[in-house]
Amino acid sequence: MRKLNYFFNSILFLSVTFLISCSDSSNQENNEAGMKDSLIQITKAQFETEKMQIGDPVLYDFEDVIKSNGYISSPPNGKAQISTQIPGIVKNISKSIGDYVEKGSILCTIESNEIIMIQQDFIETANKLKALTADYNRMKTLNDENITSQKNFMTVESEYKNMQAKYNGLKARIEMLKLNPNNIQEGNVSSSINLYSPINGYITMQNCLLGQYIEPQQVLMQVVDVNKLYLQFFVFEKDIAKLKIGQKVYFYSSDNKSKTLNATVTAIGKSINSTTKSIECKAVINNDDKSSLLDGMYVNVNVVTTKSTALSLPTDAIIKSGNDNFVLQKEKEKNGNYYFIKKPIKIGMSLNGFTEIIDDKNLKNVLIKGIYNLKVE
Repeated sequence: MRKLNYFFNSILFLSVTFLISCSDSSNQENNEAGMKDSLIQITKAQFETEKMQIGDPVLYDFEDVIKSNGYISSPPNGKAQISTQIPGIVKNISKSIGDYVEKGSILCTIESNEIIMIQQDFIETANKLKALTADYNRMKTLNDENITSQKNFMTVESEYKNMQAKYNGLKARIEMLKLNPNNIQEGNVSSSINLYSPINGYITMQNCLLGQYIEPQQVLMQVVDVNKLYLQFFVFEKDIAKLKIGQKVYFYSSDNKSKTLNATVTAIGKSINSTTKSIECKAVINNDDKSSLLDGMYVNVNVVTTKSTALSLPTDAIIKSGNDNFVLQKEKEKNGNYYFIKKPIKIGMSLNGFTEIIDDKNLKNVLIKGIYNLKVE
């Protein structure tokens, strides 16, 4: 009887041991299968074709900014409107919109009968003044010696000074027309005048045609010196306390967000616009190349108020799923293939293509490039 009980106990023990062994084996296989299912496999060919890259978080300078808007403006001495003081006909146009011109460059030529008349009047006046000058000097000598009457001297003196004033006025007018008085006095009369650019810059407006009749003060062209352009922007009342002279500013055009320029705050307004509840500020543009800027161009503005350094990853490396954020972290390499796990992360601020990674100093081997075409669930 004792032997029979021993036999049944032995059978029972072996059965339980076998069942436990099978259960452990099954659990191990399930764990391995679960691990395999949770890994994201990327082949070597796919990795190379998509130009993927693996990297670690890097330190990046994040800046707290005031978002605003504004426009590019030109100071009074950075913009010139070209016009003429006399009526005439457009004889020649030397420059057109978009051309760069230097100070003193000929922009167009105006032909006019009035130009000829002014020069003729100047020559006649110069000749009369020459004769009156001789009479005045002679009468002055006689008056000093009490040979002639004071009345005769005063009459000659008055005629001389009147003619001198007329001469000086005509000479000034001729010089304003950029003509040479000395050449004219020698008989070299011109039927036309050139209009010159008073500043260096680009022609931004043209309002004349060959043969067109123009009136005095009619604006024919406009020249803008892009090197003197500055940024004018507006900040709401709630952000005024954060503004300081010398703060860095980033700005870009809505049509070209990839090209960011920078400036420095130079002036902060002292009055609030009652309608917009904002103040007007100015910033000097720091970029040497301002050729892409246009006078009056609307821009988006970011004023940097504070700056901090933090661990970050490229924003494109972060997978968003609702309110959660993930990255793909390399788990292993096998047979030339890459295996990644989907790892949740906490993120902070984002700036210029980088996003702050919070409380994860051990994060490494992250897929930082080429994730765009991956389908990750």
